[in-house]
Amino acid sequence: MHYNSFYQFALKLFKENGIRCISLKELQARAKENLIEPIPKDNNKQIIVEHCVSLFRKEVTETILLACQTNKPPFQQLADLFYELAHYLGNINAAFVYDIKKHYPAASKSLDQLQQELYHQKVLKLLELAQQNGNIANTLNIDLELEILNQHILFLLEQRRKRKEQAFSQLFNQIFSTRFEGLELRSS
Repeated sequence: MHYNSFYQFALKLFKENGIRCISLKELQARAKENLIEPIPKDNNKQIIVEHCVSLFRKEVTETILLACQTNKPPFQQLADLFYELAHYLGNINAAFVYDIKKHYPAASKSLDQLQQELYHQKVLKLLELAQQNGNIANTLNIDLELEILNQHILFLLEQRRKRKEQAFSQLFNQIFSTRFEGLELRSS
């Protein structure tokens, strides 16, 4: 795989192993082994993590925006958004996110802000459009539904971590279709 920068390479390693599992010396050595240049001269892991979280935030943003850039009905866009986001996050070692939350508060705040500003806004907008278009019941509480869907994506990721033998798409379809069982779902 080709990396445009040391930080992309570092992000890949952090997503695979967690941040605390990769020392600064190991990161620099592995970058050198893989002919990644330029390797930053500073010896500050905090700065490297900040750059990596910025790249991670960009990747998550692109995943969310791409899933919603279609002419599909809002409910299908919502399903695509959850599938793509869960699939993307499902390929990341949980230690990466844990390390950010526990040891890098500024980076954690940045990711929380992304969740509130982009993800929640997109989901709320799509739920409201789906409700207006008659794809989901008018009696649906949008705020409650957002929270339920957030919990389902966390459950999906946890199940994927625990049961590697079950295909990701099977888990996703099982959870998403079960959640909306009994609701009126029509394609627009």
